Amino acid sequence: MLRVETPGRGQQAAALDGLAETGSRDDLPLVEARLSAPGPRVRVGAVRAVCKLAPAEAVGRLLAPLLLDPVARVSASAAAGLTRAGVTPYTL
Repeated sequence: MLRVETPGRGQQAAALDGLAETGSRDDLPLVEARLSAPGPRVRVGAVRAVCKLAPAEAVGRLLAPLLLDPVARVSASAAAGLTRAGVTPYTL
């Protein structure tokens, strides 16, 4: 009998890093779903992937909520991604 297991958080984070490097905008729905994942490593990986894959006008919409993330590493990653995308509080 074949068992299919859900990948662990480390595997999900690594997959998101891979998508950031080799993915396309078609992968954005998968990435967006991980922005609210329970594991902070996964959320950080999703932030990186959004920064690489999303059109600039979508980055603010996707990452702004993560500025309030309770994990500093996640909120800092979102802030850095927003800055790189040229999104300021005035453009949100």
